[in-house]
Amino acid sequence: MGKRSVCYFVFILGSLLFVSFISAITSANYNMTSTTISEGSVNSSSTNYKVDVAIESLSGNTSGSIYSSCVGFHCGSASSSGDIINPVVTIISPSNNTNSTDDKLDVNFSVMETSLDSCWYSNDSYTVNVSLANCVNITGVVWSKGPHNVSVYANDSSGNEGSEGVSFNISEEVVVSSVVSSGSSGGGGGGGGGGGTAVINRPGLRLDLRNVNVNMLYNEEKKFIVKATNIGFRRLEVSVGQKDLEGKVKFDKNSFSLEIGETKEVEMTFISGLESGIFTGRVLIGGQVIFVALNVRSAPLLFDVMVVVPDEFKRIKLGEKLDSQITLIPMGEDPRLDVTLNYVIKDFDGMTHVEESETILIEGQKSFRKEFFTSNLQAGKYVVGLEVVYPNGVATSSSHFEVVEEIPLNLKIMLGVLVAGILVAIALIIVMTRRYKKHKRYLRLGKSKKRVKK
Repeated sequence: MGKRSVCYFVFILGSLLFVSFISAITSANYNMTSTTISEGSVNSSSTNYKVDVAIESLSGNTSGSIYSSCVGFHCGSASSSGDIINPVVTIISPSNNTNSTDDKLDVNFSVMETSLDSCWYSNDSYTVNVSLANCVNITGVVWSKGPHNVSVYANDSSGNEGSEGVSFNISEEVVVSSVVSSGSSGGGGGGGGGGGTAVINRPGLRLDLRNVNVNMLYNEEKKFIVKATNIGFRRLEVSVGQKDLEGKVKFDKNSFSLEIGETKEVEMTFISGLESGIFTGRVLIGGQVIFVALNVRSAPLLFDVMVVVPDEFKRIKLGEKLDSQITLIPMGEDPRLDVTLNYVIKDFDGMTHVEESETILIEGQKSFRKEFFTSNLQAGKYVVGLEVVYPNGVATSSSHFEVVEEIPLNLKIMLGVLVAGILVAIALIIVMTRRYKKHKRYLRLGKSKKRVKK
């Protein structure tokens, strides 16, 4: 292979690497690391919830005709001859590849299955299975520092099994350093200089909850517990309040104090009232914000509904489309019914920014993707919601997402692009050098011919 062929080969290889890394940037997944608490099926028997309870499940009837079920990448089908649908396990938090400083990180998940039998999870080595009584979330585990891989499994009464895994890393707590300067001056004929002292500053208050999404029936109350911890270096006076949730939430305390390193619990009681719909607002604890969405449903409930925003769309850039997964399950004796689907996108100030509506015929369990245009949304936090309106009833569901002005590039992707750029630059330098040398040879040959003629 000649030098020219080698040069072209290097150039083409560098170009392909560059294009591939650019493609990786545009398709990279960016995950939110905030904690979300979701209360799921209205068939839940308990109304007391702590932060480590985050069950979001659907219930319904898959007997009768042939139905298909797809949530995210999990698909299955069932017929009247028997249940052959695998339970759909969805890990709600943490997001995949999360980096956290919390060594007591909860793994919150949901299971969509009408005849759920049992749940369990595997450890990092996948050699030990830990049962989860009543399919509750993975709580109370103290994770060692470093990477972890956890898989959650569920099976139904027919022996069908589903699972999903998540990877996360537990790291040392990151603190932000700042320099506080102090100086002194001398008198008389001279002056003294000041020196700098490094002081470690950390946020004073940490909450173990950032988002709350609650499914409720008319005139119902549900309680959640949020833990507040003083991680600063001074005693804190913490106030508790709400915005745009007047009459929808009450607290067990309006204020409290926290000593250094102390943790206290705040009990929040959400109240549905007698109006169906999706209600948004904020809980304010010591200047920290918890974003709240209340999905109020009517009774009797003839439909179960779930709106899921995939992890890769939990944070989108301005103007990008929002992708969601919609699942509808009829719960009445006759699944054939005309229903109206009202889609909304709301912020946490109670404002509605997007409204769409359609009427469809439901003949059984139905799952589909739905895209939303977000060109009119500013940077901020939102929920996408669905109200299913049927005769004498309304079913509701919603999911949180965020619009950002710019998503920071992943460090690995940036390094990849840099390497690809260097390869392309080297190839270009080689090409230009060879052309320059070739041009010089032509010039020398031209001069030699002129001397021969003379």
